[in-house]
Amino acid sequence: TNVFPSTCASFSFFFFTVVDQLPPEEKLTKTLEKAAYYRKKKNGDYCIYMLVRASTLCSLLDQRSDRQYSTRRANIHAQLAEVYLQVQGFPRQAEDHSKKSLSFLPPESAEYSGASSPDDDNQPSPEGVRMTALLWLGKAFVMQKKFSAADRTLTQAVRAQRLCMQSTGSCDVDLLVLMEIARSKARCGLKRNDEALEVLSEALTRCQELVEKNDPRLADLHIQYGYIEHERQNFSAALKAYRTAHGILRSRGWKSLRLADCSLLIAQTLIEQQGSEEDAESHLRNALAACERHYGSSHAKPIQIQEELCRLLVRTERQQDALSLLQVVLPHKEVTFGEISEEVAATHKFIGTILLSEGNLQKAMNHLRKSFDLFVDTVGTLHPTTKKLEQTVTMLKRSLQARGPHQPQSRFKTVF
Repeated sequence: TNVFPSTCASFSFFFFTVVDQLPPEEKLTKTLEKAAYYRKKKNGDYCIYMLVRASTLCSLLDQRSDRQYSTRRANIHAQLAEVYLQVQGFPRQAEDHSKKSLSFLPPESAEYSGASSPDDDNQPSPEGVRMTALLWLGKAFVMQKKFSAADRTLTQAVRAQRLCMQSTGSCDVDLLVLMEIARSKARCGLKRNDEALEVLSEALTRCQELVEKNDPRLADLHIQYGYIEHERQNFSAALKAYRTAHGILRSRGWKSLRLADCSLLIAQTLIEQQGSEEDAESHLRNALAACERHYGSSHAKPIQIQEELCRLLVRTERQQDALSLLQVVLPHKEVTFGEISEEVAATHKFIGTILLSEGNLQKAMNHLRKSFDLFVDTVGTLHPTTKKLEQTVTMLKRSLQARGPHQPQSRFKTVF
C-alpha cells in the first residue's frame, strides 16, 4: 500500500500543531517582525495581513491576562493606517484605522501609567502613537479634500508631536516634515496660502536646528514651498525654492530620480517665464536621461517629460524636432497605455496640430482622424474634445476637397 499521503498528513499535522502551540507573546513578536519586513519591501497586502493578525493576537492577550495591550493595539492600527495610505493609496481605510487607533488610547489629558504594559522596553508611548495616528488621519483627510477636518487634525498632531518631544527629548524629523507638508496642503485647500507659507517657514526653521544644512528632508519642504508660490503665480519665488531644493539634492548625490523630479519642476517654472527656454530645455533633458536610466523608455514618467520637451520645442519654433520626438514617443505610449487610450489619442492630436501649422494638410488629416476615432472609443462622442476634433476634421476634409490634388499646400499661421 501507498503510505506516502498519510505520512505527509501526519507531518503536516505535527508541524502546524507545534507552530500553533507557540506562546501568544512570541507569535505577536514574530508577526510584527514579518509585518515590518513586508512594509520595508512595500508589499502592502502581506503587511496588512500580518498587522491584522497582530491586532487579533493583542486582543487575545488582553483578554487572557491582567496586563493592558491597548497601546500596542493602537500602534498596530496606526501602522495599518500608514500602510493603507502610503503604500496602497486608500485614504478611506486609513481614516478608519487612524480613528480606531485613537479609540484605544487614553484621553490626551490623562496620565499614562507605564505599569500597565507587558514589556516597558517594547511598549510604544501613547504620545508617540497619538501623534502618528493623527498624522495619518490628517493626511487621509487631505487626500479626500476634507481640508477643514485635516487642518484641525494636523494641528492636534503638531501639539502631540511637541508633547512627545518634551517627554522623550528627541524628534522624528521624517514625521515632522510629513506633518508640516500635509498641514500646508490643508491650508492651501482652504485658500489660505499665506498661512501655508508661514507653516513651511516655521517648519524649515525647526528642521534646520535638528539636521544638517544640506539634509535631503529639507528639500521636501522647499519643494512644497515652491508649489504654493507657483499656484500664486509668483514664479520667481517658486523658482528660487526649487533651485534651493535642487542644490540640496545635488550636493548629496541623493537619489537621481528625486533630482530628476526637481529638474522637471524647475523646467516647468522656467517655461512660464519668457526668455528662459534654453535653461528649461537643459533641465528637461537631464530629467529625461535620469528617468530613462531608471524606468526605461516605455514608462509614464519619461513620456511625460518628453511631451513637455515637445511643447517647448514647438514654442521655440522647432516643429521638425518636435515631430521627430513625438514619432519616438508614440510607440512607447502604445506599449505603456495601450493602443486604444486617451494618451495615444492626445499624441496623434499633437502631431496633427503641428503638421497642420506646417501646412501639411494630408498628413495632418490622417493623424487628426486617428485621434478623433480614438477619442470616440475612449471618452465618447459627447466629450468636448471629441466634438472640437470632429469640427476640425470636417473643416480640414472640406479644405482638401476644395483645394484639389495638385494645388500647393499653404502654411497655416496658427495652431488650433
